Amino acid sequence: MKIKQTVEKALKEKVISLRKIANSEEHETCIFVTGKNKYILKLGNEKHLKNEYNLLKSIPKGIAPKSVFLSKSKPIFFVQEFIEGTHPKKITNEFIMGLAKTYKKLHSNKTQNIPLPERETMYSLSNWLNRYKLETSRTSPPKLKTKLEKLFVRLEPIIKKYDKSFSNRKTFSLCHNDASLANMFMTPKGIRFIDWEFGGYWLHERDLINFIQVNKLDEKQKRLFLETYGYKPEKKFYALYILFLCCDINYLLSQKRVDYKKINEIMGKINFLSAILK
Repeated sequence: MKIKQTVEKALKEKVISLRKIANSEEHETCIFVTGKNKYILKLGNEKHLKNEYNLLKSIPKGIAPKSVFLSKSKPIFFVQEFIEGTHPKKITNEFIMGLAKTYKKLHSNKTQNIPLPERETMYSLSNWLNRYKLETSRTSPPKLKTKLEKLFVRLEPIIKKYDKSFSNRKTFSLCHNDASLANMFMTPKGIRFIDWEFGGYWLHERDLINFIQVNKLDEKQKRLFLETYGYKPEKKFYALYILFLCCDINYLLSQKRVDYKKINEIMGKINFLSAILK
């Protein structure tokens, strides 16, 4: 009831209906209708909600929902524009080219001002790998521990060759960082991204790799995506790709039920990319 009253006061619109449409460990998402409009309301992790609210205010028009308002007292929630559209059902060439152009537009939003720890991570791929190595050592079950330890031993000299590959990068792009098709809407005005809680300023390669990996693009699709974006991958791109795959392993190890099959698939991908870099 308090949320409804807060919304009506902020929007100066009467809420006619409100229903839950999604629920996760960290967030609850609702849709509500007023006499004038539809909106999305999100509750949950305060840090993530504030990050998403602030990011949406800075994103180029036509790429994401508009932030409407953020509550000032608990329970913390924020309201955003409701997007009319449909999730892409399959990866077509037309979709790949449209998405590449959307990413290009998104990544034009840049900054030099990012926290020093994040900057230092990007400027030393070896330190980045070591962070994942320590985390993996802490969380890996006995069934995988030795196998993962050997993997990191093999990776250390390879990544060291490309350690400072991004140290001359002075500006960092706004990235979405979650390329699931469920986080994209096809609209009459183009592709739009939702769910920005993991968004932030990073190396723009992060979004490119994330889309390729999450959606398992084949070589032809990957080439079309990168060419349309205007990105020519060098070996440092594949070094970065390996680090994001290590991140994926850490994420899978953090889950209650470890997906051994998926981890082994990722390790196979890492071995394939490592061969390119030797």
